[in-house]
Amino acid sequence: FDFSESVVHEDSAAIPWVMHLRHKRIKKGREIMVDGISHLRIRDGKVCYHRDYFDAGQLLYENLPLVGRIIRFIKGYAG
Repeated sequence: FDFSESVVHEDSAAIPWVMHLRHKRIKKGREIMVDGISHLRIRDGKVCYHRDYFDAGQLLYENLPLVGRIIRFIKGYAG
């Protein structure tokens, strides 16, 4: 994981990250990167809530042979 600068407001924090992942069934075991963010709530100096959000398309759909090409084309066209 590579973590970016967090955003803290009162009792909440958001921590952006990039996960580096290798899986034998995704892209033939080559590394992929998936963007995500962790949302934390802190109470009495302790984390009382933690939820991760990530781009499932970046993790799975963009790495499927045919579907991945279509999604990357659409993202490039729209972005």
